[in-house]
Amino acid sequence: MTDAGLIVLTAFISPFRAERQMVRGMLPPGEFVEIFVDTPLAAAEARDVKGLYARARRGEIAHFTGISSPYEAPDAPDIRIDTTRESAEDAAERIVEHVLGVWSFEFVAQEAGALLLAIRARGGAQGKALGDAGDAEANALILDRLRAARPDDFILSEESLDDRARCAAERVWIVDPLDGTRDYAEGLDDWAVHIGLAVAGRPAVGAVAVPATGRVYTTAEACSRQIVCGAPPRMVRVGVALATTRVGMGSAGVKAMAVVDGRADIYLHDGGQYEWDNCAPAAVALAAGLHASRIDGSPLVYNCENPLLPDLLICRPELADQVLAAVAALR
Repeated sequence: MTDAGLIVLTAFISPFRAERQMVRGMLPPGEFVEIFVDTPLAAAEARDVKGLYARARRGEIAHFTGISSPYEAPDAPDIRIDTTRESAEDAAERIVEHVLGVWSFEFVAQEAGALLLAIRARGGAQGKALGDAGDAEANALILDRLRAARPDDFILSEESLDDRARCAAERVWIVDPLDGTRDYAEGLDDWAVHIGLAVAGRPAVGAVAVPATGRVYTTAEACSRQIVCGAPPRMVRVGVALATTRVGMGSAGVKAMAVVDGRADIYLHDGGQYEWDNCAPAAVALAAGLHASRIDGSPLVYNCENPLLPDLLICRPELADQVLAAVAALR
């Protein structure tokens, strides 16, 4: 279905929070959408042409949700539908809009990448001025698209003022419009566009566009594998301890996607990054079945008040324990 460009929705219905969370954990990030049909029990009973609620109240049907069996409402559903206020058609439209909104950001990343290529091709600005122009124009495009598609969501971008109100928000888009500005300004290919969505601090969905190769890596695509090692001293010593070969690359997104592609096995960074440097890459890596964490093995947490994220490990899952042990031995 993915190869055909189709999005397929499959309904899983459970009144139990633990079961819903179990299924969420079984799927790649971003592919589970929790929909809370928040309809008052009286309204549901009034619509019951088969009289099932009445039979349940008489004890003729056991374990009937809402009567003899509880319904555990979700704490933070992706979509809340009140069927007393909107029609089935309107509710279905909202679901489709949500799903398309989650997946359409890959086209925004692709569009921003094409814009950056055009800016560089038109000449004029060079060096830092070229990088600044690319950052500003790509940022404006991405923010315009996200605000139009998801007006209620917050945005954290490297190139915009930080609205700290985002810290209390459930959903925050984390954007780096041009990851690898120096490589871009110098006419090199190792730069990328990052658009990630953090939900409750978790890297839920993401797109990493690498315009030089024409690739857009997304959580929906569930790609392959990769690896890269950076260059700070500890990283070099870990590489020696593991008998690895260093592969020189530019931006964080390009390095992370090399692991997704299988051109590398490990991307280890302890030189300091910000959330926009790795939210989208981490989301894509996790969706591809890779390991992604801090270098002490703790989870990556996003939408923090201070967006500094000091270190990152993305690697093939079978290497994670070995890499983390090597890092720990050198601390």
